[in-house]
Amino acid sequence: MKHTVITAALLCALASPAFAADGQKADPNDPCAIVLCLAGKLDGSSPAECDPMYKTFMSVKKKNKHGFLPGHTSDARKKMLN
Repeated sequence: MKHTVITAALLCALASPAFAADGQKADPNDPCAIVLCLAGKLDGSSPAECDPMYKTFMSVKKKNKHGFLPGHTSDARKKMLN
């Protein structure tokens, strides 16, 4: 699993410039930027520029009248990253 996350993060880093060197902000809705930030979170780093990506990812929640639906939330988050 760890190798899959690292590979996905590297592919995203090569495919799109998630963090521009000239000071531009990354799009918080960019799936590659979200994956890179989540991979960094697994590694133990938590840079401030990743806060919008964390908020975007964690804001995806599925509920019904009985409460939180963890399986549906997981599926929705996976769909957002694909």
